[in-house]
Amino acid sequence: MKHQILMKVYVICSALVFGYHTVAAEQPDDYVVACYVVASSATRPGSSKFKVTSAAANLCTDVIFGFAKISVPKRALKVTNQEEKIILAELLQLKNESPDLRLLLALGGEETGDAPFDEIVKTWSVLQDFSKNVAAMLRHRGFDGLEIAWTTQDYRKKNSISRLCQALHDAFLKESSSSGEEKLLLTFTAIPNDLTVKPMYNPTLINQYVDRITVLAFNYENPSEPLALHSSPLHNTDSSAGGVSQSGSMKWWTRNGVPAKKLILGLAAFGRTFVKAAQRGNMRPSDKKSIWSDGPPGPYTGLSGYLSFYEICQMEQRGQLLKKWNAQWKAPMAFGQLNNSLSLVSFQDSRSFKEKAFFAKSEGYGGIMIWSLDLDDFDGKFCNSSSYPLLHSAVSVLRKKSVPDLFSIEKLMELTSFFGIPVMWVLLIASIGVSYNFGFIPLKKEAEKILDPKSYRVY
Repeated sequence: MKHQILMKVYVICSALVFGYHTVAAEQPDDYVVACYVVASSATRPGSSKFKVTSAAANLCTDVIFGFAKISVPKRALKVTNQEEKIILAELLQLKNESPDLRLLLALGGEETGDAPFDEIVKTWSVLQDFSKNVAAMLRHRGFDGLEIAWTTQDYRKKNSISRLCQALHDAFLKESSSSGEEKLLLTFTAIPNDLTVKPMYNPTLINQYVDRITVLAFNYENPSEPLALHSSPLHNTDSSAGGVSQSGSMKWWTRNGVPAKKLILGLAAFGRTFVKAAQRGNMRPSDKKSIWSDGPPGPYTGLSGYLSFYEICQMEQRGQLLKKWNAQWKAPMAFGQLNNSLSLVSFQDSRSFKEKAFFAKSEGYGGIMIWSLDLDDFDGKFCNSSSYPLLHSAVSVLRKKSVPDLFSIEKLMELTSFFGIPVMWVLLIASIGVSYNFGFIPLKKEAEKILDPKSYRVY
């Protein structure tokens, strides 16, 4: 009974807030929904083993397979292990069944490092041969384009990155002219510039050579003080946390002349985890780095400091995690006991994906990218939901012809009143009263107390 009362109040409030005013949107199919698939997902245990299905084709406009490597002696791309070949075959089959789906091959990734790229770009003639071979291979294998994922953090590589973009751009134009086919897409993956000491890229040149730029808008957290900043904060006005944010990272490119429509907001379907170490007496500020360390690996993904969304969702349903929403970050932070240690999980849920898809839409960006399909609850088994709950949430916003204006609450307050008192406040007060009577307020206060950043700062 108590849950029914609360739900009715929530539904009424939501309908009033989100149903009042809409913002005209562009045609629903204008937006890019790029979905990464990585080969390692095929080796996970049990029900976490990822398999490409047609469900992805219904939600994604582009599927990006990662990662191809560079064969320096052959001046060409290579796909090496068996898992990569299996996933790649499944994706090519999906492409044949869904001709409107674009299939891109990603080059690089964190594990590749700088060395192969450095060798290829060192000499212009070698780079031209490489680019020509890449174009031929992509066309022959049925790909629609290439994503450059040279995710170096060495700002001295700026000119080399631009040269690589230029050579591939020129090769793709020549291949299109000779084959009579539509030009292969050339896209670029960028780490947030506000996380580096100096600007990593020449935005003018990259804008000139590539068709779109995907900003990897995640991993913003400070491992030594994870409570100070979320791993994927939409906004951040806290100067002590560096002021970095997803919105700031995107605006860096538009401030430097890149059209908003060319930018893709990269969203993570994973969370960053941190475990609080045992306190050792009176610690000084200089000792703060020793307070936190990476959380334990997840039962399926097996990587310290990271959990997939479906692992987080499962832990939350089992009562292992309690989360709190942050209105500025547009994302939750959760806490719980993992391996008998107080742990924090910084992640994005379905609500967060909706908020950030709305942000991308309202700012005129070209769409979103999800990293990656295999980290969402791809078959709905873990979260007891439909498949791909994160991706579904974002797509539902992008493909609507009109979207709720989340900033029209003030207008609603002015126009809807009950004896001079805004209806929204009447409903909210009623909801608080019901919650308090049923004991939800004390629980919320306890959660806020535990999650208060001041509780974790030891001096």
